[in-house]
Formats: sequence, structure tokens, C-alpha cells
Amino acid sequence: MSSEDNVFFMPSSVTIYDAVEVYKDLMVSLPECISLKETQEVDTCGIQLLLCVQKELKSLGRPFYLIDIQPDIAHKLKLFSLSFSQQEA
Repeated sequence: MSSEDNVFFMPSSVTIYDAVEVYKDLMVSLPECISLKETQEVDTCGIQLLLCVQKELKSLGRPFYLIDIQPDIAHKLKLFSLSFSQQEA
């Protein structure tokens, strides 16, 4: 996980087993843009993390974008009827 230009790069796995560490990193940086380029595995806990960041940024009046969404993850978001603003990388 790294951060450049307010882009947070999610790890390859964002599941209940990774949630605490990823949550801490996200809350410290509160990025407006999250890259899912390397993310291959996301469970409902990982999706909740994305919703948490989105909600926090919205309360601060800041935008929130996802970039480089993998097809499998896009499918999961669609299953939950979730939509996030997407931005070109």
C-alpha cells in the first residue's frame, strides 16, 4: 500500500483478514482516489471499507473516486447495487 498524489493503492487482498490494517491506512490518508489496480480479492468487509471512506469524505465535502477497478470487483459492486465515481487513471 502506498500513496502518491492523494491516490491510495489498495493491496491485492481486502478481506476481513486485512480489514484492520487497511482501515488504519485509509483513515490516516483519507484519499480522494483509490486505485484497485492490484486488488484481486474483496469481500463484503472490503466493500464496507470503501463505503466508510466515501461517507467520511462526503461529510468533509470532498470527492471520492475509484480507479483501475478489476472486472471481478466491478461485478461485486454491481451485485450490491453500489456505484462509485470513477476516474481515468
